[in-house]
Parts: sequence; structure tokens; C-alpha cells
Amino acid sequence: MPQGLSHAAAVLVMLVHLGWILFNITGALWLRRRHLGLRLLHGTSLGAALVMQSLGIECPLTTLEQEFLRRAGRSSYSGSFITHYLGAIIYPDVPFVLVRILTVVIVAGTLYLYLSRPRPRQAT
Repeated sequence: MPQGLSHAAAVLVMLVHLGWILFNITGALWLRRRHLGLRLLHGTSLGAALVMQSLGIECPLTTLEQEFLRRAGRSSYSGSFITHYLGAIIYPDVPFVLVRILTVVIVAGTLYLYLSRPRPRQAT
């Protein structure tokens, strides 16, 4: 694969990865009572993220992006996608344990949103 194409593939994987993370974080807010299929996808995606974080397994999207960067002759990074990209923006030095804790908090919040019943509206 030519270097330019490898770099474009790395950028594409990075954007898909960011979309997946945003879907995991916000999915319960906009899928709460609709779209059963997407809720199942969201739950499965959160479960996979929780397992990867709990067991210290690197996300396959991170591995794929790093490989495309190497093929493009660019320097790769070590560690997780979140720590590398978002951590550098939000926090100067994010410990990996914080990423794990945030994953658990997001999963717990999502479960709460999915399992709680909406409050009935009061007539005015």
C-alpha cells in the first residue's frame, strides 16, 4: 500500500474510532426508548469496551491505526487512543486507570438510563 494511502487509512480509522467512542458515551441519551436494534448495538459496544478496559486489551482500532501509521512512515504512538488523542487535549497526562474508571462510569450511567422508567408528565 502506498504511503499516502496508508496515511489516509490511518486517519479514516482514527475518525471511526472517535465516532465509536462518542457513540458509547452518548448513545444512551439519544437511544433511551427508541431503536431497539441500535440499543442492542450500543449495549454490545459498551460491553466490548468494558471487557477490553477491564482486561487491558488494546482496542483493535488502535492497533489498526498504528499499523497504518507505521506503513505510512509516520511515527506511531503507544497506549490507548483516548490517552493519546483526547488525553493530550483535555488532560496533559491521563493515567490509564482513569480511562478504565470512566469506562465503568459510562457503562453504569447507560444501564441506569436504559433501565429507569421515564417520569410521567404532569398535566398543567
